[in-house]
Amino acid sequence: MKLLLTLLIIVCTYLTVNAQTPLDTSWHGSWQGMLHIYNTKGEVQQQIPMQLNVQPVSNTRQLTWQLVYNVKDVRNYTLYFDSTTQQLRIDENNGIVLTASLFNNKLVSWFQVEGGLLQSTYSKQGNYLTMEIMYSPIAKKVISGGVNNIPTVEAFPITSYQLATLYRK
Repeated sequence: MKLLLTLLIIVCTYLTVNAQTPLDTSWHGSWQGMLHIYNTKGEVQQQIPMQLNVQPVSNTRQLTWQLVYNVKDVRNYTLYFDSTTQQLRIDENNGIVLTASLFNNKLVSWFQVEGGLLQSTYSKQGNYLTMEIMYSPIAKKVISGGVNNIPTVEAFPITSYQLATLYRK
């Protein structure tokens, strides 16, 4: 029994220490491709070149998370594991810090901003990454249910969808 308990403690310690590294090294590098922005009809409204640069920050467990849109719009973020909350964080380095979750090879962040809900998902699949962003204005929510012991459901229609496929540079 003591051996089993000791083994369990070692495994839990190993998993906790390894969870503190935000992403494995296969995410590191420069990724580039085209960002497609869709309208509500599902048509491509705009296409712009996009790049994601992910690099370890020296002597830390942090990663740079640099997004570059249209070559000149550069956003320097930091991705790290917050040991206090046991969550991944994306620090936009301007006072905004987002929570993110890693599911298998998907990094997902969901938040409310300027009256809307926004979900961003980065998926690593072999030699490429996909980035998806969905946006829904809270004011356009649709409420249904709520009678005869049926729970009330609030649905949020997506009004903006963005998709990029990024290849290792």
